[in-house]
Amino acid sequence: KMVALLLAMILALAGCGSGGSGENDGSSGNGGNSSGNSSDGSSGFDLTKASGDDCFQIIGDQIIGLTEKGKAQKTLVIPEKLTRVDLFPFAENAVLEKIGFQNPDFQLTAGMFTSDTALTTVVLPENATEIPMSMFENCSSLVFEIPDTITVIGSHAFQGCSSLSEVTIPSSVTTIERNAFAYCISLKSVALGNNIEAIKDYAFRGCTSLETIKIPAATKVIGNNAFQACSALQSIAIEPGLTELGNEVFLECSSLKELVLPEGVIKCGLNVT
Repeated sequence: KMVALLLAMILALAGCGSGGSGENDGSSGNGGNSSGNSSDGSSGFDLTKASGDDCFQIIGDQIIGLTEKGKAQKTLVIPEKLTRVDLFPFAENAVLEKIGFQNPDFQLTAGMFTSDTALTTVVLPENATEIPMSMFENCSSLVFEIPDTITVIGSHAFQGCSSLSEVTIPSSVTTIERNAFAYCISLKSVALGNNIEAIKDYAFRGCTSLETIKIPAATKVIGNNAFQACSALQSIAIEPGLTELGNEVFLECSSLKELVLPEGVIKCGLNVT
């Protein structure tokens, strides 16, 4: 009995010292490099703890898919040695909730997280400058803060992100591509950075909770149907600087009572309201 008791104590101590958290989070528990980040408080998980290689199908420095273990993880931290993806390994994942990247130069790609319906939190690579086309399209649980390294928000990047309630677009962003935030039906507040030069076609179409918007002086062009069917939109302030307004920009904005255009507008499309 004494031997059995000692053996049980040794096994218990070994389990406590293994570094496991008891959660199925895909972390390797061995720390790993993190490009200087020890953790990210906003993400709710430690970026130093890379997910194990057994979570990924890997060729060289490229992720081409997830293993069965990887597909079961709610949290993934992409190791620093991996720099790119192929074949949409993360798309249409109904389990993944949080993901972060150790490599600051990881190459983000179009459609990378499309239709990841459980995804709530993403910590982008530190040096990311663009949110590619359809990267978060139909991520219906996503809550996201755009970092100030981003200069372009790609087409359809956040389309259908129905949990987004507010967005602050930093001054680093110069272009909001077409359909970027279309049909974000909970989006009530948008703060546009001072250096946005173009809001492309359909950018905020169907944002039915959006109540007010201020267009900065740097904005020269608002594309076709950019705010169409924003049925709660009550007021819009356009600072001097705008030169071109597309077709049907504010069509079906049933709550909008007045639209005042600055004197510098030289091209105004059809059926603006």
